[in-house]
Amino acid sequence: MGSAASAYGMITKTQAAYIRMINEHGGVDGYSPPKTLEQTRRLVEEEQVLGILDTIGTAPNAAIQDYLNEKHVPHFAITGASRFNDPARYP
Repeated sequence: MGSAASAYGMITKTQAAYIRMINEHGGVDGYSPPKTLEQTRRLVEEEQVLGILDTIGTAPNAAIQDYLNEKHVPHFAITGASRFNDPARYP
């Protein structure tokens, strides 16, 4: 019998399966900053998401940074660019 924490392993497997399914149906934005902004607006305005997590790359993240800040939607970017570490400007 596994520990209670072993159930958390299913979270990663579920996330991977969901992303695989999305990609099999054409993906979300194809690493295109304009499409990233379009899809982000849809998520915020239609789906009313709580936050945007693990978006990859400087260009797509830069395309949505101001919009998400204006909408007060938390944004957790995966990028090495220093512009995403400015809590005074982007709380």
